[in-house]
This record gives sequence, C-alpha cells and structure tokens, in this order.
Amino acid sequence: MDLWHNLLMNAIKPKATAKETWDAIAHIFQDNQASRAMALKTCFTNIKLESFSSISAYCQELKVLSDQLANVESPISNANLVLQLVTGLTNTEYDAIGMFINQTVLLPTFSQARSRLTQEETRRASYNPNPITGTALHTSLTNSPRDTSGRGSSGSTTENRGWVL
Repeated sequence: MDLWHNLLMNAIKPKATAKETWDAIAHIFQDNQASRAMALKTCFTNIKLESFSSISAYCQELKVLSDQLANVESPISNANLVLQLVTGLTNTEYDAIGMFINQTVLLPTFSQARSRLTQEETRRASYNPNPITGTALHTSLTNSPRDTSGRGSSGSTTENRGWVL
C-alpha cells in the first residue's frame, strides 16, 4: 500500500487533470525504460535451450522476452527472433534442425520455426518414450570369511576391485 500511496503522492498535483496525472504516472514507470531494455536484451541474447526442460518452454521464454522488449520500445524483428531461437540450439540435440532453419532462403516466422522444433521434439519422444539413462553398477570381490589364504576360488588373489558395467 505504501508504494501506491507514494506513487500517487508523486503523480497527483493540485488542480491537475486526469490526463496530466496519468502522464505523470506513465513517466514514473517509463523512467527506467532504457536500462530495462538493456537488461532484457542481455537476457534475450544469452538464452539457450539447455537451460529449459523442453522446446516449448524455451520458445515461450523467447517470446516473453521479445514481448517485454516491445513494451519498452525495443522491439525484436521476426528475423532476429528466429535467429536467436536457432542460436540457442547450438550444441544441443536440435542443432541440425536449427542449421536447417537458418539455411532456408527465407527465414520462417517464429511460429513456423517453433512448430518445426516442437514437432521434432514430439517425434523424438515417440521413438524413445522411456529413455534409459546410463547407470553404473559397482561390485567388489571380497574374500569369504572362511578363506584365509587371500586367494579366491580360482586360486588368484582377489583384492577389492570395482568393476563398472
């Protein structure tokens, strides 16, 4: 409540019209527009697929950042949005799709590029619905409590050995 009270106290002047008050409030919110745009552009240019759980989440964040940049009068063109989408795919399993999108004569719209990527994500998921992650099994050979010779049943010395399968 204090924030709004302070805002209104700074914006409302005696005998001001509603438009003058509105303009004063807008000025307060737009005062940091340049620094906000710079921070958003930094986030936009550094976004990578590897930071997200899915293509959809990655594309959604790109779109949100693009919309926020437009709101601070720093709009991103469709071409730059698609190029950033592709750049964020570098060194991921979708790198080849990104290269394909990038090498088309006319860049697709962001919606078309997103659609191609989500279709590929769905296709890959259908081929491998339960991906097996690498696991390691650690075993060790130990001497039996009755064997005091230091040799296993094959007659060779069995020191603790870890075998990874």
